[in-house]
Amino acid sequence: MQAKKRIILCILPVLVLCGCGSSRMKIEPLDYVELGDYKGLNVTRMSTEISEEDLDKQVERMLSAYATKEPVTDRDDVQDGDVANIDYVGMIDGEAFEGGSAVGFDLEIGSGTFIPGFEEGLIGAKKGETVDVPVTFPDEYTNNPALAGKPAVFTVTVNEISKKVLPELTEEFLSEKTGGQFKSVDEIRDYFKTQATASLTSYADSAMHTQLVNQAVENATLKQDIPEKYLEEKKQAMIRTAKSNAEAYGKTYEDYLHSYLNMDEATFLETIDKSTTQIAKQSLVIGAIAETENITVSDEELKEKIASTMAEYGYEKEKDLFETVSKEDILDDLLLEKVQDFLADNAVISKPE
Repeated sequence: MQAKKRIILCILPVLVLCGCGSSRMKIEPLDYVELGDYKGLNVTRMSTEISEEDLDKQVERMLSAYATKEPVTDRDDVQDGDVANIDYVGMIDGEAFEGGSAVGFDLEIGSGTFIPGFEEGLIGAKKGETVDVPVTFPDEYTNNPALAGKPAVFTVTVNEISKKVLPELTEEFLSEKTGGQFKSVDEIRDYFKTQATASLTSYADSAMHTQLVNQAVENATLKQDIPEKYLEEKKQAMIRTAKSNAEAYGKTYEDYLHSYLNMDEATFLETIDKSTTQIAKQSLVIGAIAETENITVSDEELKEKIASTMAEYGYEKEKDLFETVSKEDILDDLLLEKVQDFLADNAVISKPE
C-alpha cells in the first residue's frame, strides 16, 4: 500500500474563500463588496527563459554532489573559493547563543552559506589561526528572528584549507551516476532545461495570478463591515491549519510555529488578527467575481479533483482525506483556480523589459 502523506496547507494564503470546515457562515459576497475593475488589468509576467548560464549552474550543482577536496599546499591563508574547515563560537554581548557554534565545519568561502560578513572575514586567515569575525545579523533573519539586526562576534579557528574539485562531466560519468538514464552532456542539459522551465513557468503563473488577484481586491470596496462571526471563522481556520501542519510535520503546535513560521503563539495570533479582514475581503471578491461571471465548479470537476488529490497523497478512502482537508476546501480551491484563469484570460499581460 502506498504510504499516506499528510497535506501541508498554507497558513497565511493569498486567498482563502471560506476557511476550513463544513459549519461555515454563508454570506452573499455581492452584499459585502462592490467590484471595481477586474477585467483588462495590466500585469507583467516574469520571463521563463532558461539561459545557458543557468544550465551551467545546474550542471555545476550536480557535479558538486560528487566533488572531492584537495588540500591547499602552496599557501597557508584562506582565499575566496577555498573550503575552510573551521571551529567557531558566536557571541552576542559576550554570551554564546544557541545555534551559533560548530566544530569541524566545511565552509566554501564565497558560497553565501553564512550571513554577510562572515565568509569575507575569514579571507586572509591562516591555517591554525584563531580570528574574531564581527558581523551583524540581517534585519530580516528568518532562521532565527530573535537574532535579527543584532551585532555578534564569531571566534573562528581555521583547521584546514582545501579546494573543491569537481569531477569531469563525461559520458562515462553520466552513465554511471544516473544508472544509464543519461549518456551525453546534451541529454542532461536538455533534462535540466525541461525541469527548470516547468518550475519557472509554474512560479511565473502563480506570481502573475497573485498580482491580478491583489489588483482586483484593491479595486473593490467594502459596502459594509464583514460580520465578526465570518472573521472569527477565518481566524480559527488559520489556527486549525497551523495545528494540522504541526501534526503533519510531527511537531508540537508551538515547535511548528517557531521552526516554520519563526513566531511564538502570541506573534502568530497577532499576525492573523491583522490579516483576517484582508483575507476575508479577498475571499468575498473572488466569490463576487465568480457569481458575476457565472464561474462554477461542476460535480464532475470536484470528483476528479478529489480523486487526483487522493492519488497524489496516498489516500485510499475519502474519509481519510477529509480528516486533513474538507470537501469545501477542495471546492474552494477549484473555484479559485477558475477565477484566477478568468482574470488572466482577460488581462493585458506584458513581458519584462
